[in-house]
Amino acid sequence: MKRLITLTFILVAMCRVSPAREIKDSLDMAKHGPFFVTDLMVSSTSGLDVTSLTGSTTGAVRTLIRGVNSLCTDSQPLWIVDGAILNPASEVDNPFWEFGTRTYTCPQSSFLGINPYDIESVEILKDISATSIYGSRGANGVVIINTKYPRTNRRIGARWNSDLGTDGMHSHTASVEGFKNNASYYISGFYRNFPSEEASADYGGFRFNFSSRANSVIQVGMSGMMSLGNHSSLNPMLPPSADISDDASEVRTTDSFHLIVNPLRGLSIKGQAGVDYRVKNRYLWYGVSTEIGAEKNGALSVSSMALFQFNASLNATYNRYFGKHRLSISAQADIISGNPEYNVMCGYDFYDYTLRAKGISLASSISGNRSNAWNWSQSGAFVQAAYEFGGITGLNLSFRRDYDHSGMNSAMNYPSAGIWVDIKKAFFADAESISGLKLTAGWGKAGSSIHVPYQWMDGYTLNLPSVAIEYQPFYKGYAWTVSEEANVGIEAGLFSDRIKAGLKYYQKHTAESVSFLRVGEEFGEHGIWRFADPESVFKEDGSIANEGLEFDIEALAVKSGNFRWSITVNGARNINVVESVPGIDNRNDELCDRWTHSSIPGYSVRQIVGYTTLPDGSLHDRNGDGIISGADMRRLASTLPKFVGGVRTDLQFGRVSFEAAAGIRLGSNYLDIARLLEADTDTEKARVTDKMVVKDDRIVPLRATLAYDVPLGKLSSLAGLKLSLCAANTLPTYGYLMFAPRTSFIGGISITL
Repeated sequence: MKRLITLTFILVAMCRVSPAREIKDSLDMAKHGPFFVTDLMVSSTSGLDVTSLTGSTTGAVRTLIRGVNSLCTDSQPLWIVDGAILNPASEVDNPFWEFGTRTYTCPQSSFLGINPYDIESVEILKDISATSIYGSRGANGVVIINTKYPRTNRRIGARWNSDLGTDGMHSHTASVEGFKNNASYYISGFYRNFPSEEASADYGGFRFNFSSRANSVIQVGMSGMMSLGNHSSLNPMLPPSADISDDASEVRTTDSFHLIVNPLRGLSIKGQAGVDYRVKNRYLWYGVSTEIGAEKNGALSVSSMALFQFNASLNATYNRYFGKHRLSISAQADIISGNPEYNVMCGYDFYDYTLRAKGISLASSISGNRSNAWNWSQSGAFVQAAYEFGGITGLNLSFRRDYDHSGMNSAMNYPSAGIWVDIKKAFFADAESISGLKLTAGWGKAGSSIHVPYQWMDGYTLNLPSVAIEYQPFYKGYAWTVSEEANVGIEAGLFSDRIKAGLKYYQKHTAESVSFLRVGEEFGEHGIWRFADPESVFKEDGSIANEGLEFDIEALAVKSGNFRWSITVNGARNINVVESVPGIDNRNDELCDRWTHSSIPGYSVRQIVGYTTLPDGSLHDRNGDGIISGADMRRLASTLPKFVGGVRTDLQFGRVSFEAAAGIRLGSNYLDIARLLEADTDTEKARVTDKMVVKDDRIVPLRATLAYDVPLGKLSSLAGLKLSLCAANTLPTYGYLMFAPRTSFIGGISITL
């Protein structure tokens, strides 16, 4: 600890980190040509790891901020769009539940309905001292997306963006914005299509943003988005010729409203509400060329989900200056509630399976409807106070209390504190070469909670007790964490901020619990249900530690006339250590050597487990019993990187600009699926061996974009035209590689009126 703090001061002129990293102005969409929201985030800031879960262009992604923060859950951050909190619940992971993991259902992205061209900025909160005000939802970090409002004072303006890729991907957005009678508005519509061999999708939708200032006291605003689309996936574990189809249709709307009242000088009262509603239907077919289809003469699953989530808050903030003193006090009360519903029905043994349709009427055997629906809600409140003296030093204190109304009936407290000192202003005010020098430190607590129906609890624990079928709808599961983090950092600016740099060190400890509750019971001879107080049936506890060092560097290398060249570099080393899990309590090894959640006790789902081979190619009988079995398996590699980073360079010369970005990943491995499928086996299923593991130390080119602002002569005061050509890696996949990354060339045009 002392060595790292000393290193912090030595590297003061090299690194810059802040609790929040903001990606502004949609990264100039016509220049960068993104197709997904996550394209704006990859390699953008230290400690952020965005990876594909399936390798498909439109598949689900995993977003980790500062590594893994949970033993059982997915460690995903909280996502907020214009004040509306997005529903974290995912689709049904395994529609054919009778077959366990043999179905290999591909998770699909839940962000395809968000148009990147509508985004104004993406703010990433990493420090718990900053995310603690989100209480039971802030432990894994927060991603705040703000969409566009008019940027000019013109009465009306319009814009058209189109992108076309060599692989057939194309995207089109039309928007109009303007001011009238103290009101501003932004309206857009989009259509995007992603055709490919392994996955395809087409989505369309519209967005509207409206803001009006009635007078100096009252301001109102609304934001709304609706999208609908279709999504088809091909399971990468099956050969392309396999008779399989996986089709989904989705409708989603995310809306928010806010009212701001400024009754007194320095006092602002803001009320805000948000809704996220998502409906999705999915049809998964396995024909006789697949293992399950051959076994059942065709298998069809029809699943649906309807996810509704509502959040509302009321905040009062008071800001005043008293000479060199500045005081800010804020208080807020809020609530969040949801009622997800899932339904799955399966059909087997099709007498003519080629006649299948989006239904199961041709199936000889039809399973009963498997339905899950539950309600959950949380309420909370926090107070926050910040004090600043002369721009030299400042202190921030906050305290939040959350209450769970969904069966746990428990309250949690989340305090935080932060302090900063501007060394530049205090001691080097006359130093011209030093434009900024600030020390920061923070401490805080935050949580993460998930409500889980009984039928899904086996995804969070290996020791789930069985219950009678008639009780299943009245059993609930809860998985929640409480994280405590301390951090220290330094920020510096040199030569009028031509170089900005910083370093941050953090230590985090997370305590986690998984509980299984009985919340009702059957009563009487006629099947009447009597609800009872929640009763704990099962509970597991564990803990995990997280330690890391992050750096960010921004340098304006050249600025001369019409020529400008800038470079940004970031990196983070993160180490997770499991401190305790049920039945195992060793505290010295890294996460990759430890159990988190796996079907093989003693191993983690974030590592590759299998058999080692001898020089002659045979499998190693490690225990010497003469039989190759699960007892001979060992950890072969980890899929979690020890270092992630990114590098980006921007050049601009007159009307021509060029940008290139790459991601850096060190200290992880992946399983080569092609080698696994081609392996000779003496059992029904291929065995994973060390020959199938590939080292994953690499620099991944993400994109390179050349853009040109076309001169329009006398029309330049009325319109703008920009052309761009982008070479992009459409599959920056890590972890379990299923498809080889490929480069798509994307041509773009942007017309502004």
